[in-house]
Amino acid sequence: MAGSNRVIRQPDSDPGVEEDGILTALEASSLDLVGTDLVVLGACRTGTGTVLQGEGVYGLRRAFQLAGARSIVMSMFDLPDKAATDLMTRFYSSWLSGETKSTALRTAELSVLKERRQSRGAAHPLFWVGWL
Repeated sequence: MAGSNRVIRQPDSDPGVEEDGILTALEASSLDLVGTDLVVLGACRTGTGTVLQGEGVYGLRRAFQLAGARSIVMSMFDLPDKAATDLMTRFYSSWLSGETKSTALRTAELSVLKERRQSRGAAHPLFWVGWL
């Protein structure tokens, strides 16, 4: 998604075809992700969408599901970079050790919660609950 602040012309593309660096739900839904076990949308608020009357909430999550991804982990609000990196490192470690994705995410969240409570006496949800 690099280059979202400028238009980029791909060297081997047709004249007039430019890339804006922004991945839209429409573009994501046209990807071939059949057989993809997990997509992680790590940027802030990637799990939110726009409510359209009579159509529910649309966003990147639905687009990746339509493209064939089996599971999606995404953030629901703005998260501090260090906290997000720490939690996702714990998630991947637990998942790659054999836990299911949902159990690995819960294990990572509880680990961060426990550690922050021990070191700071409290743990604001901002540091451990922003992922779905």
